[in-house]
Amino acid sequence: MLRKNLLLLSLVFALPFAALSATFDGLPQAVQAAHHAISTPEDSANCPTIVSELLRLTDKYPASSLVPEALWLAAQLQKQSGHPSAALSLARKIVEQHPSSTVAPEAFEVVWNDFRTNKFTDTNAAEFAAAFANKLAPNSAAAKYYQLAFNIHLQANRWQDAVHVGNLFIKKCPDSVPDAPFLLSLSEAALKSADMAAAQRTLENFIDRYPHLPQLVSARAALGKVYISQGNETAANENYSLAWSAFQKHSNESAYRQAGITSAAAEALWFLQKNPHRQYAQLTSVNLPLNEKTARRQAESLEQAYTQIMLTDHGYAPACFNAIGDLHRQMADALLAEGYRKCAVDFSAENPPYESALPEYSRAIAAYSQAYDRAAQPHSHESGLAIEHPDWHTASVYAADQAFALTLGQGDAVYAWAMQLQQNAPKTEPGANGNQVRFDYLASCVAPLVSQGMEYSTQALNFANSKPLAKKAEKVRQNLDIPLRPFASEVAMLCRNQNRDAAGLSTQLSKTFSFGFQASSTTSLAESVEDNFHSASLITSKSEELLSNLYAGIAQWRLSEPVQSYWDSIAVSPFYEYASLCQTMQADLTVCLAAFTPAKNDEDAQRFRNRLSKLQTKGASEEYTGLVRWHDLADRYKMKTATGDKLAARLAELDPAYSTDRLDDFPSASRRKP
Repeated sequence: MLRKNLLLLSLVFALPFAALSATFDGLPQAVQAAHHAISTPEDSANCPTIVSELLRLTDKYPASSLVPEALWLAAQLQKQSGHPSAALSLARKIVEQHPSSTVAPEAFEVVWNDFRTNKFTDTNAAEFAAAFANKLAPNSAAAKYYQLAFNIHLQANRWQDAVHVGNLFIKKCPDSVPDAPFLLSLSEAALKSADMAAAQRTLENFIDRYPHLPQLVSARAALGKVYISQGNETAANENYSLAWSAFQKHSNESAYRQAGITSAAAEALWFLQKNPHRQYAQLTSVNLPLNEKTARRQAESLEQAYTQIMLTDHGYAPACFNAIGDLHRQMADALLAEGYRKCAVDFSAENPPYESALPEYSRAIAAYSQAYDRAAQPHSHESGLAIEHPDWHTASVYAADQAFALTLGQGDAVYAWAMQLQQNAPKTEPGANGNQVRFDYLASCVAPLVSQGMEYSTQALNFANSKPLAKKAEKVRQNLDIPLRPFASEVAMLCRNQNRDAAGLSTQLSKTFSFGFQASSTTSLAESVEDNFHSASLITSKSEELLSNLYAGIAQWRLSEPVQSYWDSIAVSPFYEYASLCQTMQADLTVCLAAFTPAKNDEDAQRFRNRLSKLQTKGASEEYTGLVRWHDLADRYKMKTATGDKLAARLAELDPAYSTDRLDDFPSASRRKP
């Protein structure tokens, strides 16, 4: 025992001196010397010699079990001596040539840290880790390095590379069971790289291994997506159903309320509505008779499902509100078509075909507006396992387009019915006051519809102004007035005809007096002039109101100059016709009064003359007040027309206070009296 201790002491004291010699007899002595040098860094002067000997001896005895340890010690001594590059080279040599050695993991860390800190690409790092794992496989130690390479590829969104490494892991390490997160991540990478075969294989593997984990919901939903890509809608429907059932069963458990799982459940339920919504579209086809009760029952079920999807994952809100909007739009279209079918059989002005459709259109617009507002809110996509929310930007654009189109469509539906009623209005009749019945019908039945249609058009433009629809709105804007023109034109025409009929009778009365006829027929003719003038006054007053209201609404639309000029001419028309009638009557009655000289004792003739005189005075008064009403309208909207210039000249002639070329300087009509 004493002899053994003396030998150990001699070896320890001999090591420093052996290190000074040029060579060692073998690797054991060199390794011992390296360990001593590492433990006594103050003796670093011996390091180059020891390193040199270690490398010489590893080359001389490559099969020695001490080679990996010797290389690792040499690497440590190189680092200790201030030679990191040489140390890194030796560490790499260990990893590449001696991957199964006990020092290989430490050598790997040295090389790995160099990759991560010295601006090498993460691709190099991932490839290095995968190569090391391949050398270790099928040893279970390889799993760590496959996972490392896999994660690097995932972080860099290199989906195909991630799938390749993941598949290598599963193939080369069959005894190492992949954990659930790894399988889910691998299936996600496979889906994103469009490797559906790998995705299906991995997802089925996960479902078999982990049937009771909450992530089963995500796996089933993702497998449904795989089957959709393969055109197998039946299998997709089955997996989505299983995903939603699993979620419903555990929806109150916190483990199932994770973002990725709720998103997967929402996608599953979203897909499950496709067939019912297609059936609903058939039920509400505009080409088929509507079974309203069945269609509404289906719509209610679908709306409940879309609401449940939003409650499960708010990321689906824009898409779901759009889908709800589609439900109401399809119902409205069907109700409108059904309304017109009924009108074709039993036409009635009191039962417009759009009556039941408009509320549905309004509900659709409200849903689309909700979709747009939700999509405009700041949000983060909560997705899991390659399951993403429907694109919010696309949803917002669709919502805005639909809401704009439907608001315009409501106006179009009302306009269409207005034109139908206009076509069916009582016809004009020959003779005195022949325009009155048709005009009254247009004013009472058609005009309110036209005003309602204009309100929808204005709402559409206002909606477009608050949404990214400026170009579309501008394109539509210049045609908005087209549905109004038939009504406005006929109102102006009937007003003109009535005024000209009255003017014709006035001229006929004048001619009768000019020829000296003063019989009882003249009295009858004068009564006709009075009646027609009264009718003309009523029609003109109502025409002014109707056309001025139209003009006020259209002024908000900022139409192009040519279109605006058309409406300027329409708006001024009743004022011009009425002023012309009043002037004609005044001139004609002047002739009558000059020619009519009743005897002093003829009281009836004297009363008749007074009657004509009052009619003449009324014509003068009506002309003036009509011109002032025109002035107010023209002043309010800065209207300029050739006809308006004539009216301005006439008004200035009657009242010098209006003799100005600038409408802005005209006195207010409310302060003027005829």
